[in-house]
Amino acid sequence: MLEIDALVEEMLMLLRFGVANHRSIRDYQEMLLTASRPRGEGLTTPVEVVDTSVVPVAALYGANASGKSNLLDAMDDLRLMVALSHTRRNATDPIRRFPFRLDAGSWQRPTRFECSFTTEGSSRDSASHGAPTYDLEVEFTDSEVRHERLRRSIRSERRSTHTLYSRETRDGRVKVDFGVRLQGENQVTANVTRPNSLFLSAAAQNNHPQLTEVHKWFSQDWRCMLSEDPVSEGMAAKLVTDHRHRDWLDTLLKQAEKGIVGIELDEEELDERTLNMTRDIAALVSDHIHGDPDPHLLADELADTSRRRLRLLHESAGGPRPLDYASESRGTRLFLTLVLPALEALASGSLLVIDELDSSLHPRLAQAFVSLFMRAESNPHGSQLIFSTHDVALLGSKLLAQDEIWIMDKNTEGVSSLTPLTDFRLHGDFERAYRNGRLGGSPDLHSFFLDLTAQP
Repeated sequence: MLEIDALVEEMLMLLRFGVANHRSIRDYQEMLLTASRPRGEGLTTPVEVVDTSVVPVAALYGANASGKSNLLDAMDDLRLMVALSHTRRNATDPIRRFPFRLDAGSWQRPTRFECSFTTEGSSRDSASHGAPTYDLEVEFTDSEVRHERLRRSIRSERRSTHTLYSRETRDGRVKVDFGVRLQGENQVTANVTRPNSLFLSAAAQNNHPQLTEVHKWFSQDWRCMLSEDPVSEGMAAKLVTDHRHRDWLDTLLKQAEKGIVGIELDEEELDERTLNMTRDIAALVSDHIHGDPDPHLLADELADTSRRRLRLLHESAGGPRPLDYASESRGTRLFLTLVLPALEALASGSLLVIDELDSSLHPRLAQAFVSLFMRAESNPHGSQLIFSTHDVALLGSKLLAQDEIWIMDKNTEGVSSLTPLTDFRLHGDFERAYRNGRLGGSPDLHSFFLDLTAQP
């Protein structure tokens, strides 16, 4: 059993996420990460301000093309908007947006993101009254952020909710109203906020004392892994090198992969041709990224990554023998790709979002992976895992509670909808109910028929 005892300054947890008019999600859909009712077993984290508890895991099920990836993609889009919209976007750049396209009017309507989260830290509010919670709302078109609002809830003798700021943009003109609780150079930040960037993103760039902490959660403590491919050898080696707790990684690799006994890291000298290639790539990237990153520093980073080598040590008759990263199975490389950010999340109390977990892990290994977030010994800081999967064995494992399972479905108009498993009256056999089609989110196999004997 892996035990994590690292100290963190703050615990950051997502309470809900909502989205409308994004890809196949036309109408507003919301995922809750709060417990539906108190329970004696299972790891949950109390949030005193809103009188609820937060669950550590949310599993998203559904048929292929039902919209699961679109929901997780929306989470990543909001993260990127908060983290980078002010620093990585010019005044005339369009906003990255994917409205619903299967009707006549949705492309003209704004896309909407919402989320609620809490920051359990060392602030005065947290120390005396429990961690504050925040509600962020964002609505945007291709050209401007129409609406943005951040509210905060605190508790002294009773709960108090107030608006920190509310921003509107019409025809290229940004107007921001400030609440009395927002302390800092508010108008200076409003003056530099562009129609196509968030006020929250601009505030962090200008070192706003209150909003920088909120921005940090999105930029540093919210990680989305939406690709199904393993990272490159150089990136894997860098992640292992930078990882603070190699012993945790060694422990999990030995438990997950039979015959692996350790990791070997090395660096090699790059020839002049490779060095010239990294300089050319760095110059090209620098020319096309807003903010003008130094091409020399970027070339050094690329070269540093390219020269790193990672080998896994395997048991053999003659003792441990190294095997090149490229020679490892895709499953082993994917496991390493997932477990490195997972360990960082567990050590820091942050949020990890993974698309298609079952494409990377054997069902039993997937259960072990998810269980890391559900035990107090390995998740002492309230880290959260949100993932999509087709792994029905996980439903039958009794690892997940009913309020940790969500079903995504799509109707005949191509519109995705999200339903919590708590909407169904079940008695514990989640796997059978899902396999039998009682919960939706599964393909209609009765209409899957092809007659190859028919004459054209």
